[in-house]
Amino acid sequence: MTQLKILFADDEIPDRKSVGDDLGKEIPYEKVLEDELKKPINSKKYSLWRHKKALDDISKLTVANSYKDAIKLAEDKEQQFDIAIIDLHWNDYKENKNAGFEICEKLEENSQAFKIVYSTRLNENPELRKKIIDLNALPLHKIYTNRIDDKQIEKSCDQLKSVVLFFEMIKDQGTYLTITERKTKIKGLDASLSESSDILKISKNQQKWYFRVMIALWTFFIIYFFYQISTTGLSDEITFVFDVFTVLVGSILYKLISSNQENIMKILEERQTIVRQLRD
Repeated sequence: MTQLKILFADDEIPDRKSVGDDLGKEIPYEKVLEDELKKPINSKKYSLWRHKKALDDISKLTVANSYKDAIKLAEDKEQQFDIAIIDLHWNDYKENKNAGFEICEKLEENSQAFKIVYSTRLNENPELRKKIIDLNALPLHKIYTNRIDDKQIEKSCDQLKSVVLFFEMIKDQGTYLTITERKTKIKGLDASLSESSDILKISKNQQKWYFRVMIALWTFFIIYFFYQISTTGLSDEITFVFDVFTVLVGSILYKLISSNQENIMKILEERQTIVRQLRD
C-alpha cells in the first residue's frame, strides 16, 4: 500500500522543544521526552505523543502544534495532504473558540482531500458534529483521561489508525477521490445528463413535426380523394395517387421510428456511462 501523507494538527502535541521550554531544561532525546510525558501531570500530552507515534508508523506524517503553523500548512497548495487530522480548540488562538473550523475551510479552499476533526468536545455539543459534516469532514471523538491509562490510550490510537488505514485501502483500490476530482466527476455527469435531456427534447419536437406533416397529408388526400370520386369516379389515376401517398406516409413513419431508435440508443449509452462512473 502507498502510505498516505497526513497532517496532524493539535496544539497539545508535544515535542522536545515545547516540553523543554515548559520544564526549563533541555530534552536531548526522544526517550527523555517519553519519560517526562509519562508523569501524571502530562497525561494529555503523553496521550497525543502516543497518537503521533502511532500515525508516524503508518504514514508520511507532518505535525503542527501551533495555530500559525497549522493554518500556514492548510493554505499551502503544494502540500496536498491526503488526510488532515485537526483539533477544534487552539490555546494559542483563543479569539476563536473553534479555530479548527478555519483550518478546515482553508483546506477545503485548496482542494485538499479528507479531513478529520478530532476533538473532546463532540459529545458535549452535538451541533458541532453537524457543522463538521457540512465542512466535508469526519467528526471523531478524542478521549482524554486525568491519569495515564495505557489501555485506553491504545484503544484511542487504534481507532485513529483504523480510519487512516481505511482511507489508505480505498485509495489503493482507486475509489479515493480528492475534492477537486469529485467536483470534476460530478461536472462531467451533469453534462452527460444535460445532453441526454437535450436529445429527448429534440426527439419530442421531431415527433410533433412528423405528426403535423402526416395530418396535413391525410387531410389533403381525403379532400382530393372525395373530390375526384365526386367528379370523375374511381379511376386508375386515383389508385396511383393512393399508392404514392401510401409510400410517402410509410417513408415518414420509417424516418420517425428510426430517428427515435437512434435517439433512444444514444440516451441508453449515456445512461450506461453514467452508471459505470457512479460505480467507479
